[in-house]
Amino acid sequence: MKKMLRCNLILILLIVFTIIGTDVFAFSITYDSELYFEGSTRPYSTSKIKAKDGLWRSEHYMEGAATEVSIINSQGLYIFYLTGDRGVFITKDRKQFEQTREDLMYLSEPGKYLNYLKAQQQGRLVSSEIIDGYECDVYEFQKGFPGMDATAGYGNMWSGKVWLWKERAYPYIRIEFVSPWGRMVRKAKNIQLDIPIPDSEFEVPAKVKFEVPDN
Repeated sequence: MKKMLRCNLILILLIVFTIIGTDVFAFSITYDSELYFEGSTRPYSTSKIKAKDGLWRSEHYMEGAATEVSIINSQGLYIFYLTGDRGVFITKDRKQFEQTREDLMYLSEPGKYLNYLKAQQQGRLVSSEIIDGYECDVYEFQKGFPGMDATAGYGNMWSGKVWLWKERAYPYIRIEFVSPWGRMVRKAKNIQLDIPIPDSEFEVPAKVKFEVPDN
């Protein structure tokens, strides 16, 4: 279970680029996120993201594996399998949850990640492009996303290039990056902003029993 937690925190930080809100800035967003190994035409994994006002849900799909769900709500961070009855729960008063949330808060508001990109990731604007119908600014960066270097323990391998939607400064439309598993590409599709999302999407099923890790 601890190994699953570590692996999934890494996946969470990759998947959730742009999605945690704050009490000050109200927004909602849904989109699909596809992860590819460079040169492949078939996604290695697909995630469906829903978020609003500090609540977040992702459903992560990989061929041959059970659908994995991650939820952040007012109680903390939950990780479980859609068809299973066991999961991991990190309460909101745990340092691990606070650090994860703090990392994600850089991505909470339009323009906030852009400031982090420039100041902390050594990002620099290299061009502007229209991709998948979105007008984007293209940045190259030298350091990993918030929390990625420390969480993964691989140093600064997370360098790459990101296409940011100009209109809202989020979400990413495309990102290319170097990872411990090789060069990878993540694409955002079917983006919908400011649409109603029921609170029930961020509740965990009663049948799942959650384990609280020791550390």
